[in-house]
Amino acid sequence: MGPIRPLHRAAASPARFPLCALFIVVAEENPVMRPLLFVPLCCLCVPLPALAVTQSLPALVITANRIPEAVSTSLAAVTVIDRQTIEARQQLSLPELLRGLAGVDVFSNGGLGQNAAVSIRGSNAGHVLLLIDGVKLGSATLGTAAFQHLPLSEIERIEVVRGPRSALYGSEAMGGVVQIFTRTGDGPARLSLDLGGGSNATYRGSASLSGGDAVTRYSVSGGWLGSDGYNTCDGALDGGCYTDEPDRDGYDNTAFSGRVSRVFSKGLTLEAHALRSQGNNQYDSSYQNEADFVQQSNGLNARYQATPNWLSRLETGESLDELSSFGHGLNASEFNTRHRQVLWQNDLVLANRQQVTIGYEYSEDRVSGSTAYTQDQRDNQAYFTQLRRPLGGFELMLAVREDDNSQFGSHRTGQTTLGFTLSPRTHGFLSYGTAFKAPAFNDLYYPDYGNPALKPEQAKTWELGFSGEDGRGTWNLNLYRSRIDQLISGEFDVASGSYRALNLDQATIRGAELAMAWRTSSSLEFSSQVTWLQPEDEQGHILPRRAQRSFSLTVAERLGNSRLALEYLAQGYRYEDRANDLRLGGYGLLNLHGEYRLGPHWQLRARLDNLLDKAYQTAHHYPMPGRQFWLSLSYQSR
Repeated sequence: MGPIRPLHRAAASPARFPLCALFIVVAEENPVMRPLLFVPLCCLCVPLPALAVTQSLPALVITANRIPEAVSTSLAAVTVIDRQTIEARQQLSLPELLRGLAGVDVFSNGGLGQNAAVSIRGSNAGHVLLLIDGVKLGSATLGTAAFQHLPLSEIERIEVVRGPRSALYGSEAMGGVVQIFTRTGDGPARLSLDLGGGSNATYRGSASLSGGDAVTRYSVSGGWLGSDGYNTCDGALDGGCYTDEPDRDGYDNTAFSGRVSRVFSKGLTLEAHALRSQGNNQYDSSYQNEADFVQQSNGLNARYQATPNWLSRLETGESLDELSSFGHGLNASEFNTRHRQVLWQNDLVLANRQQVTIGYEYSEDRVSGSTAYTQDQRDNQAYFTQLRRPLGGFELMLAVREDDNSQFGSHRTGQTTLGFTLSPRTHGFLSYGTAFKAPAFNDLYYPDYGNPALKPEQAKTWELGFSGEDGRGTWNLNLYRSRIDQLISGEFDVASGSYRALNLDQATIRGAELAMAWRTSSSLEFSSQVTWLQPEDEQGHILPRRAQRSFSLTVAERLGNSRLALEYLAQGYRYEDRANDLRLGGYGLLNLHGEYRLGPHWQLRARLDNLLDKAYQTAHHYPMPGRQFWLSLSYQSR
């Protein structure tokens, strides 16, 4: 991909929108014209007034530094997806919503409900920490999180932080952190209903009731999602599902969430939150081919404003990740994780605008099921602190965390960030951080494979970031380099004469991200993301299933009671195997979605995905969905 040329500030004409769309379609239909070569062309189709991040971001972000702060001053690469964006996009799954974000890649075994791995900045799926309202969620046996089972109907906001955050969150936060906040309420009581259906006999329904005032806020919500699906494996006997089962692979998911908070006198606020998602997933396999799952998170929080300059928080939480696989007349295989955690965090504002965060965190993982592990539980204690202070014309942030784990002992991580201002509306930062990933229970103790002597995977990352904004938009540009050591993989061990988990691999990941959003003086809105990635192992091979080039563009126009949006996502080729012998071709997808307000309470929405019916795969032998449509009707009281 060539360099992106400077963009002028002339106002865009609405007539140029069809022209840009035409160029995209031509690029898609002509195999000689690779989609990613048209990034500069698409950008030049519309004169741009400014560059910016993915969407209109909320004023505050919490996940980047564990404290509420303005997005523009977070000294981290952050993307926020709010409820309004979730409803406008009309995606059916969280992986599809995240796909195409700057620095984020998703590879999956087919469509709705199938296994999906979220990679941030080329890291492994296990290097992404998933939080639900601050509570960690994921499988301690696999060491990854099941993003595909988390219901969009129960989500209020998503914060994606790219880059290492182990200095604040400990294990897993090597590539980044994804935090999901469940639905919340405010203002007069509001009832919301949504019902829709589409391709592959897919249906979805949801209902929520929320409201609140300065003292009490509440929200309760439920959702249902189901689909007959399609055949998600192409029937190969030499890979993928290792079988030929030409049937539909269905999916169903029932979800519930609730949140209530109350402000008491003397600066005390109490809050309770819960999320549960459960259902059934069918897939193709020569072994078991069906699974029941549960994803659950709940917690209690207390916030106490001890003084105007001291906020103390006590948070407790528990999460469940349960999976029971069966089929073909075989006995069920069960893998269950129960995670518990306690956090005590104190945020202080000192003289000269200095901010200090001091915290203690205790967590415990317990695994159970049909497999007997040598050890079935572990606990972790951690102390962390963060200092943020002005330093002349700069801003300095220092963070350090000490983890003491019952399985692998102590591990210290840190992060140093220097922020600077280039102009009143242009900022930047330079950071260096270390991170680690604790070995999963399967890597440590799975029979005839686990290795109790494993060490944590470790990473060191440099990052340089710039951001800017004006009255019409914002932009973010981030450059980074990560070195990951002690990567765990299954290899033949000569000493034991069998395959087992070993600390063997190393990887170097270089990348650049550009995220933009802007609005013209007319009714047109634009957002775009560009990702360049070079994830290599020590032999110079590209890490499997990572697209090295990614580009997305969304153009939307609102006219009266209607809104129409065109999305284009292009991703370059990726390799299926570590030796880079098997290459999966790049692809370009054209999607349309729109909405029409029928009245003060009713809204009609429609979405058409993969308009050109492009055949593509992100994992070998697992075809992704072809052309699909979705239609829904929603009601919201006022």
